[in-house]
Formats: sequence, structure tokens, C-alpha cells
Amino acid sequence: MKERFTILVILAFAVGILVPAAHADMKLSLFDGTTLTTLGDTDDDGVIVFNGNFGVWTVNVTTGLSKPAIGGVMDPLVDLNTVNVSGTGAGQLTIMLTDTGFYAAPTWTSTTLLSKIGGTTQGTVSVDQILDAENAEFAQLVAAELSVSHGPFTAGAFSDAGADFGPLVSGPFSITEIAVITHTAAGQVTSFDFESHVVPVPGAVLLGLLGLSAAGIRLRKYA
Repeated sequence: MKERFTILVILAFAVGILVPAAHADMKLSLFDGTTLTTLGDTDDDGVIVFNGNFGVWTVNVTTGLSKPAIGGVMDPLVDLNTVNVSGTGAGQLTIMLTDTGFYAAPTWTSTTLLSKIGGTTQGTVSVDQILDAENAEFAQLVAAELSVSHGPFTAGAFSDAGADFGPLVSGPFSITEIAVITHTAAGQVTSFDFESHVVPVPGAVLLGLLGLSAAGIRLRKYA
């Protein structure tokens, strides 16, 4: 866990150097331990698609979605979908999707960060979801106002949902999704979809809104 945290901090620092902070559009980065690839939403349409290969990762098709394609400035919704094949050997891949410039709607009195993930893996998958009240790109857990973590998921199908809720975060704020995929051999495949949604829902009514039982969702109340 400590090693993973160190890698993510170094990666976020590197991305921050390579990507000018003045731009407020969505950004996607992929890092295999050697090569860092960062893409921006150059069309400002809320869609980024990467289809390529690097290192042991012979297949990587990753799509990032945010405003205005889905959600909006006052309806923060971010989605990461990815398919990965380690065609030539074992490896670890870190995928980060971030968007800034979100605001609470005028009627909001609280802030809840919801997450859903589902997919399959022949390796392991761990994901983190971060709301940063400082509106930072590629924010890390140590700076998070609200956060949800999932995994590690091991071989087979997986799904999970979670939430973190607290007082009103009026904005501007950012949302960052971080996924770490580990394959131990050539020919392994991982694919999943990861959604982050920020809504004004008090924790007491969260279960009823989602239609989930207490056993079906993990909550972390703001301390």
C-alpha cells in the first residue's frame, strides 16, 4: 500500500509538470512505470479516447467522459471505461482521469460522492475516487475533501458501490479517478467501467435513494 501511494504521488507530480495548470478541461493519463501518456479534452466535448499500446500493454482502449458529454458543471459526473491486455508479460498500469471546475447547485446543502464500478480481471484492480475542494487536477487522497476506494479486486468478475458524504462543498472542485491494474503474466485481460457522481444527498437518506441495502453499499461519513 505504501509503495502504491508513493507511485501515485510521483505520477501526479509528473503529470502536473507536463500539463499546464491553466487549462481546466478534462485530462487522462496512463503510466506503466516507464512511459507516461497524457491527453487533454482538446475538443471540449467531454470525451477523451486513447487507443494504443506501450510497454507490455499491447492493447489499451480507454475512454474518459465528463461534462458536457455527461452531467454538467452543477451535475458532476465522471466516467472511466477501459480494456487492457498485457500481451508480452507482467506489468502494472496506472490510469488517472481528472476534471475541474465543478460547482454545487444553489439548492445544495450537503455534498455526497457516489461511486460505482463493475468489470472483470485476470489480475488485480484497485481504484480511488477523489473530490478535491482546492480544484486541483490529478488530486491525491491526502488532499481529498471526500474520497471512496475500491479493491483490490482479484481474478474474476467484480462490482462495488460506495459513498462518502459531508458538509457542502460549493466549488469550484475537481473529481479525479485513479485505477491501478496489475497483471502477473502475458495474455491477461482487464476491463471495467468506473463512475463518479456528486449529488446533494444527506447520508441518512442515501440508502433509500440508491435502492440498496446497508450490506450492499459502503459509507464513510465525514468526520
